[in-house]
Amino acid sequence: MRRILLLISLLLAVGVACDRPANDADRAAGKGDAGPAAARAPAAYERRMLFLARSQDRPVVALFDFTTFDDGARLHRAVRAWRGEGDRGWDSVFVAAWEDEPVRAPWLIVPHGPFRLLVGDDGEVEALVYRGERGELRLLPAPEFAAWSRGRGTQLRLRSARLVQDDAHTPGVLLDVQLARELPRGNARGRAASATDPGTSGASPARALLYDEAYITDGEELHVALTGAPGADDVLWVIAGPEERVVEGARLEDGAAENDDPREPNAVWRIAAPDAALEGELRAAGRPLELATSDALGPAPVALYLVRGWVELRGVRRPVYGLVRRGKAW
Repeated sequence: MRRILLLISLLLAVGVACDRPANDADRAAGKGDAGPAAARAPAAYERRMLFLARSQDRPVVALFDFTTFDDGARLHRAVRAWRGEGDRGWDSVFVAAWEDEPVRAPWLIVPHGPFRLLVGDDGEVEALVYRGERGELRLLPAPEFAAWSRGRGTQLRLRSARLVQDDAHTPGVLLDVQLARELPRGNARGRAASATDPGTSGASPARALLYDEAYITDGEELHVALTGAPGADDVLWVIAGPEERVVEGARLEDGAAENDDPREPNAVWRIAAPDAALEGELRAAGRPLELATSDALGPAPVALYLVRGWVELRGVRRPVYGLVRRGKAW
């Protein structure tokens, strides 16, 4: 009898030990104890990685856009990725929307379908990977070389990076944008419903906030990031060699377009900043990438523009190129 009891005890111990790695993996992914749904306020999380190649002659750009809407009961996730090159326009790489169970860290990027990611021991993303019918696309961020944040809801980071498509390696710089904010409880489910079905009653996409975001560079030491996203309050972040400065109240103002083509709205912008030491002008280079609001979760970006122009900083004018993203937020 003692031998039988000893054998049962050993089997139970082995079973618990074997199950421990799976539980640890769930905890590392933020699964498991997500807390009562009623205790969490609805929230929206955005993360974007805007890549610019270091060549101004024929710039290669890419945008990985992640959105998570937490309505307190479910997570509504979306990922969208595009690649653009000079005047050749844009290629859609991946678009997907799905729902997840609540987790403790809903702002983290998660893999889905043909989209995968590699994460280091420190929790930093080491690679975004898409493997599909068109081949493979990889974005490989390096550690940040500059960062700016406002509270817990807004963080901008600049990183060196490489974009790899099949066997072609393109070095460049990456603007890593992370945004988070709580939402009113009243229309949470209506917002989630209207995200996947524009005809559903509830929060109307028209109530979403329109804002601009831009990342431009001279391909060398000048980096300019501007965001009017909720929580950022129209901020211009400038890196010019060893100098770093933040200009509050800066924004992109619509300028006069060079033609009357209705398919190219707002094709010229001026950088308007209270600080008279900085100004600039950006012009769309080719057609924008225009997106429908129902292509994935929530109010999608209105348009993505490849731009060229100039920035004048303390009397020195430099040619620049980059991306302008006209988008909406909850």
